[in-house]
Amino acid sequence: MIACGERPSLREPFAVAAIWALTVLATVVTYARLPVSELWNVSQSGIAGGFSRALVHLNFPIALVAVALVLVALERLPEARWRWIGGVAIALSAVIALPGVVRSDDLDARWINAVPAVGVGLAVVLLAAAYRRGGLGQARGRVPIDPVRLMLGAVLLAVSLPWIGALLGFYVNAPYLGSKIIPEAGHPDLAAVHHGLHHGLYGSLLAATALVLSRVVPQLRPSSRRSWLAGYLSVMVVYGLANAANDAWLEQVVKRGWAGARMPSVTEPTLNGAWLGVLVLGGALAAIVLYRLRGERADAPPPARVPA
Repeated sequence: MIACGERPSLREPFAVAAIWALTVLATVVTYARLPVSELWNVSQSGIAGGFSRALVHLNFPIALVAVALVLVALERLPEARWRWIGGVAIALSAVIALPGVVRSDDLDARWINAVPAVGVGLAVVLLAAAYRRGGLGQARGRVPIDPVRLMLGAVLLAVSLPWIGALLGFYVNAPYLGSKIIPEAGHPDLAAVHHGLHHGLYGSLLAATALVLSRVVPQLRPSSRRSWLAGYLSVMVVYGLANAANDAWLEQVVKRGWAGARMPSVTEPTLNGAWLGVLVLGGALAAIVLYRLRGERADAPPPARVPA
């Protein structure tokens, strides 16, 4: 049982935030030290290039994670002023959904990219304020679905090893396809798994984020916020898995010549069958989660209004 002032536990949200913070740091270092010829669709080099790419990284996909962190943090922050800040944080983060804010063919930072980054910053502020209300809180005990989370996490880690290496600026070869030069349109000298960030790594981390944060959902009071968080994380895990599968199929199967057909991209929202599949599967998973939550009570009574 978690005391009302400590619910929900912030152990999972802080773990998620720490992992994404490490990816930001790695992005700055890797993009600052490597030439643009080894990277994907960037034109700036040196420390300016590192911070430029990190700013875009804060937009996509980190702003997506920020929305979930805000919903968790607000459970400990019932006052109106925090709800207003949370609403602003979500609205600013959601700017990444507008066409052209993040462009896969040009990943240099622009002024508009500062807007979702501010939303991410506000999410961090809310998480810190929630921490002041009751610390990290008591760790939630093991639940029946945790083995599934661990198995899926292990698979995601195995698939992501070449992308983790790429983010850190080195190649991971056998049994993976890594440093072999395989020309692509506009990139005749790029390795099969180029250095820097990959949307496959985004997908793996988003799916892992959703799996970790889903442990917190039952600790929220039965409310619209809990329902929105459950639905949001359900779509996030399907979206993440789809992106990881897309990139892994291209780099480890198609580029080896084992298959000619590419999986459809779902990185950007598009009116196509692939995105319809993401929404349908995400909606079905959300329905299952909400059905299971309907008969459950939260792990503790509603949090008391603790003075700031």
